[in-house]
Amino acid sequence: MAKDKDGNIIDSFVLYAYHPKVSILKPGNALYVMDREIIPLNMPVIIGSITVEAKANHANKVEFYIDGNLKYEDDTPPYQWRWNEMAIGKHEIMVRAYNGASNEAKIDVFAFML
Repeated sequence: MAKDKDGNIIDSFVLYAYHPKVSILKPGNALYVMDREIIPLNMPVIIGSITVEAKANHANKVEFYIDGNLKYEDDTPPYQWRWNEMAIGKHEIMVRAYNGASNEAKIDVFAFML
């Protein structure tokens, strides 16, 4: 809010006409060994660490979750996070995108990690 020289109050607001949209680019349905895609599969299988990559439109923040636990927040595209922890078994990778009006979109994928 601001005042001009005549005492008029000037106020502005941002209208978010679009809800965010989000997709997981990596991992896709493939075998990954040390962050490299090797062969297509019917679900993501990960050996070693991997960079989780997401695409978000109309968003200003993206969060990365593993099994419901927040692991990383990114506010600058390209949205990515390096998953580099010992986590043998099946896991849910979820990505949640927000815009300035707190609208959100989320997507998840299940991956098997060795």
